[in-house]
Amino acid sequence: MAKPRQTWLRTASVAAAALGAALLIGSPMRRTPSALSHARDRRIPSVAAVAMMPAPESIPAAASVLQPPPATATLEGVSLLGDVRQAMFRTPTETITLTEGAQLGDRRATRIGAEGVELREPSGRLRMVGIGGRVPIE
Repeated sequence: MAKPRQTWLRTASVAAAALGAALLIGSPMRRTPSALSHARDRRIPSVAAVAMMPAPESIPAAASVLQPPPATATLEGVSLLGDVRQAMFRTPTETITLTEGAQLGDRRATRIGAEGVELREPSGRLRMVGIGGRVPIE
């Protein structure tokens, strides 16, 4: 007895799904378009008419001078062996090894430690650069 009921329920759910799909797909197709199609619109000129029109006057664009970004050096690591303390900075074109008291651009390395490099700016201000930190070099 349970078998006929399952067959009836299955048939009804398939029919309901088919009817719902037909309504969802069919109803947008029955509406008239709200805007005119491009082929019927007289305001849009044909290709031949566009080809015969004179070219619009072009205004030359202002030349924009892009300045390259300032060169920077990234602190890749430090080496602390006894009294010898070195810092390795990498630029896009080279690797710079720096010792305490040496110059990096306009800055002087005053102290190299495990936490990074202390640089004295041209203004006299001290700046600590950690591993992975960037320093502009002029």
